Amino acid sequence: MSSTATAILLSVLLAGVGLQQVAEADGTLAASCTVTWSLPSMTCATVSTKIVDQMKSWSGGECPSSCSTCCYYSITTDTSEAITGTHKVYIGSYALTQDLTFTLATPSGSEGCTVTAYSVQESFYVVKDSGQDYCNLKNIMSGSGLTRVSGVVENVAGSSCTDLAEASC
Repeated sequence: MSSTATAILLSVLLAGVGLQQVAEADGTLAASCTVTWSLPSMTCATVSTKIVDQMKSWSGGECPSSCSTCCYYSITTDTSEAITGTHKVYIGSYALTQDLTFTLATPSGSEGCTVTAYSVQESFYVVKDSGQDYCNLKNIMSGSGLTRVSGVVENVAGSSCTDLAEASC
């Protein structure tokens, strides 16, 4: 390899390392989404069970015919306060992985459960996602039946989700 080619390759690699450090430091470079659901008629224990059961149900590579991305979910941790895991989307033989967190809390002075869900692309260079991070969360909540519970309220803003207007879940 010529010295010019080596210099260019080294510059690209160093720029990539610099971008990754920026992305990890402030968390804003990679595509992501935060959604909150309020479920006033359900306990957090019931909500947690439904989310975990749905993620397990969609853990394999067989996606339901109605949802081509409703598969390849996995659970990393499952506590009474939070469920973490991943979701993979395959593009040919290449997998994009998103990290998922569902945080559960009982609102002070009331009953029910509030779920704050977050999905972020593991690859810092994935800055556009056509709403995939939103759909990762929405699909689990919908598939588990939690979006059809009496009194449920979803709170999501375009500024908290990359490409929300393009989401097609």
